[in-house]
Amino acid sequence: NIPFPTSIYAKWKTFIQMIFLYYLLFVYVGSLTTQIYIGKEKIFEILLNQKLIFFGMLFITLLTLHSGLTYLFRNRQLIKKLFSNEN
Repeated sequence: NIPFPTSIYAKWKTFIQMIFLYYLLFVYVGSLTTQIYIGKEKIFEILLNQKLIFFGMLFITLLTLHSGLTYLFRNRQLIKKLFSNEN
C-alpha cells in the first residue's frame, strides 16, 4: 500500500466545483419553481446569465486541468513506482 497525497489546492478545487454545481442546481430549480420564481425574474435572469455560467465553467475546467497536471508532475516518481510495482 502506497499513500497517495492530496494537496490543499486539490481540495479547494473540489470545493469550488461543488459550490458551483450547487449554485447551478439551486438557481435552475428555483427558476422552474413558480413560488420561488415569481417576483424575482430579474434576479434569476442575472443568475442564469449564459456568459456568467460559461466563464464559471471555463474557470473550473482550467482549474481542474491545472490541478491535474500539477498533481501528475509533483507525483511523477510515485506514479512510476506504482506502475513498476504492478509489473
